[in-house]
Amino acid sequence: MEMCNFNFSEFEHLWHCCSTILSQQLTMGQGNKTDVTPKDLLFIVLCVLKAATNWDVMGGIFEKKGPTLQILFSQVLEILSPFLCEEYIAKYYEKLSMRTLKHKNARFKNFPCALYATDVIFQHANRPSGTLLEGKPYFSGKHKLYGYKTEVSVAPTGHAIDVTAHKPGSISDLVIFQGNLDFHKQALTKHDDDDQDNGLHSVRYPDNWAVLLDKGYQGAQQYVRAIIPKKKPH
Repeated sequence: MEMCNFNFSEFEHLWHCCSTILSQQLTMGQGNKTDVTPKDLLFIVLCVLKAATNWDVMGGIFEKKGPTLQILFSQVLEILSPFLCEEYIAKYYEKLSMRTLKHKNARFKNFPCALYATDVIFQHANRPSGTLLEGKPYFSGKHKLYGYKTEVSVAPTGHAIDVTAHKPGSISDLVIFQGNLDFHKQALTKHDDDDQDNGLHSVRYPDNWAVLLDKGYQGAQQYVRAIIPKKKPH
C-alpha cells in the first residue's frame, strides 16, 4: 500500500487479469531480455506511477540504472495501456446508465441528473528539447510547470469511463473538452427507457443527462448539458 497504493489482494487481481498478455509480449521477438519477471515489472510500474519522481531515484530503489528502468517502464505501459483501458474503462462505460445508477443508489447526491463528472489532470514533465518557442506549448501558466493534460470522465461510483490522449499543458480545459465532444454527446444522450427529469438545464436539453464541470469550463453549456459553478464577478 505504501509503495503502489494497491493492497495484496488488489495487486493479485490486477496481475491475474494482465499476466498472460504481459508475459507473452515481453518474451516475444529477438534481442536481450530483462532479468526482471513480468510480475515484478507490473509492481515497479505501479510504484513509479505513484511516486512520480526522477528515474535515478526509482532506479536506486529497484537496483536498476535510471535509463534502464525508464525503458522497461515504457515497454510495459505500451503493452498494458490498451488492454487496461479496454478492461477497466471501456467495459464499464458500456454498462453505465442512469437507470443502473439509480438502482444502485449511486447517483450524485446534489445533482442526481448528472451522469458523470469531467476534469483535466496535469502531469508534470521535463521541458521538451529545442528552442523556447518549441517548448512553450507545453508550459502551463496555471501550474507554472511544463507538462501534459489529460481529460478524465468519472462516474458517481468512482469508475473512470473515458480517458483522452494527452495534450500539451498550455491548452485550456475547454479546448480539450471541445475536442472530445463526440464522446460527451453520445454518452449524455438519454436512452429510450430513461425517465425524464426536471434538473438544471432540463428545458434546454430534455434528451440529455448532465455532466459536472468546474469553473474552467465556462462556455461548455452551449455544447452539452453542463453544470458549472458560476465565477464570482470582479
